[in-house]
Amino acid sequence: MSIFSWQSHQELSVLNQFSATSKINQYKRSGGGCGGANSSGYNIDLFSQKVGPRPAEEIFWYTYITVGTPPQQFQLLFDTGAQHIIIPSQNCTTCGNATLFNWSVSSTFSDQPSIDTLIGFGNGALANCTVITDAVRLGGRTVLAQEFMLCYTYSEHFHELAGDGIFGLSPSATSAWYPTGNEYTTFYWGLISQGQLSSPEWGLALVKCGNHARDGILTIGGTDISLYHPNTLKAVPLSWPLSEVTQWWVLDISGVCINGVFPVPNTTNSVTLVDTGSYNVVAPDYETAKALFALISPLIKRIDSERGVWGAPCTLLDAVAKDVVFHFGSGSQVFDAVLEKKYFNMGPTPGKPGWCSAIIADPGSDYKMREPIAQRRAWIHGNKILKPYYTVWNGVSRTVSFAKLKT
Repeated sequence: MSIFSWQSHQELSVLNQFSATSKINQYKRSGGGCGGANSSGYNIDLFSQKVGPRPAEEIFWYTYITVGTPPQQFQLLFDTGAQHIIIPSQNCTTCGNATLFNWSVSSTFSDQPSIDTLIGFGNGALANCTVITDAVRLGGRTVLAQEFMLCYTYSEHFHELAGDGIFGLSPSATSAWYPTGNEYTTFYWGLISQGQLSSPEWGLALVKCGNHARDGILTIGGTDISLYHPNTLKAVPLSWPLSEVTQWWVLDISGVCINGVFPVPNTTNSVTLVDTGSYNVVAPDYETAKALFALISPLIKRIDSERGVWGAPCTLLDAVAKDVVFHFGSGSQVFDAVLEKKYFNMGPTPGKPGWCSAIIADPGSDYKMREPIAQRRAWIHGNKILKPYYTVWNGVSRTVSFAKLKT
């Protein structure tokens, strides 16, 4: 899961435990009925994992990559809220059960550019890493000399990590390493620049199909029209230059609608990070969350001020839940994204018997999330907002598009 501070340009990520046993599965224009038959790119399986004890706990999606020569396989959290690839090194003694990269046996490994960097995570955890270079493969596509973070220390919050790291996918062709500012080409854009993909766009369906083991499909270098209705595709422009500055997929929000009331106070002229590496929705501040929940039910209270958790007695939360409609975009280019009420109840709240948590939270305490250019209110929308849709992401046209999934 990735959570980001809108007051910092540094990546803040929370890695939670996720696990599976499977090999990499990629195919193009194969299969049928569940994707692949009409793919203009390369389809890659995504797998989901429930985290934690609560019955409706957060769900994350991850995929498999290989690194080095001969290839070593890693399962990584698929994260649109991150720019970098992060995996643990063979000399990491605090990386829990994660698979460690044995760089000493890779014939394509280079210790350059050898930049030491410290990555901060949303819960205060840290990872110490060195930027190195090696071959990275995803879905049969390879960048032979890809820079990424090889970490030799995960702080205590990662001791129980069952997965290995992060696969970041940002809209920018280049990123920079902290603290030197050295620029490099990100993995996806490396594939494009080398002519391995015919299109800069990629498609995403976070939906299970029949009896297939996979829980979602990522299509790189195109889309898969067997998964969505093309005539319903609606493009929403990225908020620019904000997306360029943050290197995140940031959309404008022109308002929020609940129970026919539009706009909810404090929700116009705001922005959001669309983040597959998070599960919930985080409002910009306490005041915005309060105004939103007031239109749903007075029974919903802020039950954990430090973490910004809102909830109600478990017997009531499902009964009062409402669909929440977020108007992504502005002017004539708006898409009404629905956070469906079936996702509203996240289950029992730890330490508060009889109470359940709502999927919408605030940043906690008196913290206010603001974007760094114009200081507009800033949201985070996790993967639940994407579940009902097929989405198409394009860093060249600077858009995220939404379409109706085929069922």
